[in-house]
Formats: sequence, structure tokens, C-alpha cells
Amino acid sequence: MSQTNVNSSNELFDEKNLRQRYFISRMLRYFALAVVIFLAIMLFMPIIWMILGSFKIQRVALAYPPEFIPSSPTIDNWVRLLVDRPSIQWLINSFVVAGGISLFGVITSTCAGYAFGKKEFPGRTILFWIILMTMMLPRQIYLIPLFVLMKNLDWFNS
Repeated sequence: MSQTNVNSSNELFDEKNLRQRYFISRMLRYFALAVVIFLAIMLFMPIIWMILGSFKIQRVALAYPPEFIPSSPTIDNWVRLLVDRPSIQWLINSFVVAGGISLFGVITSTCAGYAFGKKEFPGRTILFWIILMTMMLPRQIYLIPLFVLMKNLDWFNS
């Protein structure tokens, strides 16, 4: 009889402990969700600010203290962008250039990866290490030679 009472009290204690752990895990999950939502809002605030700022006139957009929601929204900036300037053509040009560069990069990288992985040729290890070391350099190092190249080819303001 006493053995049954001990088992039932242990089961009760385990059930209470289980409920407490479940409650704590739920609270931690809700807290983590609140933190993630807060960080997501903070991440998207500059984008929201930019979109709302596009509906303001310049004087209101540069005013201090700034107003978050424009008091008198206008679409003049969007009309100027889409009608007065060839922005659609600029967008198409950007996609063509970015797509061409990406396609060229994928094709050349695939061929180089195949050659390094499957083919044996003299100097393969040295060439592989040279390419690997150039990939470790920061991108800013390439800016000055790229500027000089574009200047020599007269590609500025073209």
C-alpha cells in the first residue's frame, strides 16, 4: 500500500516538473520569437524609410526632426523617375550586364574546376594555389587597377 502511494506521488511530481519545463520552454520560444521579430523590423526599417521617403518632397525629406509618415504624400518623384528618365532601359541594361557577367563566371569557373579536379597537367598545383591566394585578397585591392583600366579604355561617361 505504501509502495503505491510513493509511486503515485513520484508520478505527480514528474508530471508537475514536466509541465513546468514545458511552460519554461514555451516562454523561451516566445521570447526568441519576439527577439527575431524585433530584429526583422529593425532590419527592414531602412527599406521602409526609403520607400516612405520617396513619397515626400525634398524639403520635407530633409527636414529636422524627420517625419516618418509623410503628411502630404506625392508621387512626383516616381513620375520623374519613370517618365522623365529612361529608368526602364537602365534597369534592362543592368540585368543584361549582370546576367552576362554571371553566365561568363559560371562557365569559366565550371571549366576551371573540371580541369583542376579531373585533369593532370604540369604546374597544376602551383596554378591552383595562385588562384586560391588571389581569391583571399580583399575586393578593394582590385579597385585601383580597375579604375586605371577603365580610364585607359575611355569607358567613363560612355
